[in-house]
Amino acid sequence: MTKIRFDQLYQWINEQSDLIANNAVFDPVKHFEDEGVLFYQHALQVDVLDVSPCVVVNADLVVESEITYQFDCGLLVVNGNLTCKTFDFPFDTIISGDLNAEAVDVNSGCDCRLLIGGDINAQSVVERGHCIEVYGVINAPVVNSMTNVITASGRRYPVSGGD
Repeated sequence: MTKIRFDQLYQWINEQSDLIANNAVFDPVKHFEDEGVLFYQHALQVDVLDVSPCVVVNADLVVESEITYQFDCGLLVVNGNLTCKTFDFPFDTIISGDLNAEAVDVNSGCDCRLLIGGDINAQSVVERGHCIEVYGVINAPVVNSMTNVITASGRRYPVSGGD
């Protein structure tokens, strides 16, 4: 792991695929210069991942327990696949590969997005006020769009209107 400055983050972002280059943005940079960005160059497997405020994994990421955060904002970029038990990170997340989880259940008050370059493989995918855009397919028996938008391969999932 290396701690990098935000200007280094944006230089790296601009060198990536369109999915990352066009969507990875962290607006409140001036408030978090001291924290910087935690940058992992190689595959990472951890019990808990703390995204405070920005984490980039330039490879596959496996989170055994949970993804946590300390601030009211955050950015997670995975240039590979993300595997976790439950994905409920409420801030902007860009995953260039697949998201593999037992459950995806996100709510950001309609402020943030989850962008997946590959597929979502899960038992359930629920958005409760979060934009989910999947370039591949959603392989899940339960997909519920409660408030905002879920799209996969151009297909828009209708809002189901309640729990």
